[in-house]
Amino acid sequence: APLVSHLFAGRIATCFAYGATGAGKTHTMLGSPQEHGIYSLAANSIFERMEASNGAGGEGLVLRVSAFEIYGGKVFDLLHARKLCPVREGCR
Repeated sequence: APLVSHLFAGRIATCFAYGATGAGKTHTMLGSPQEHGIYSLAANSIFERMEASNGAGGEGLVLRVSAFEIYGGKVFDLLHARKLCPVREGCR
């Protein structure tokens, strides 16, 4: 997957789902029991690459993940019980 290869080149990757309510964003990202979504497909690829790299000088690899929802002009942290996140504009 291009985004996963991008990560292992030392870069940052973002996957963003945008659309109207009911358009299928959640299904695309989460999937279903029958069909994996982008989250699990990416996680599987990342962990496979990390495991393969571990014996080939990949010690010390660090994975950081965040998941946010933007809804109604507000930002929620999906990994911390939908905690409301402050939105900062500009460089301050």
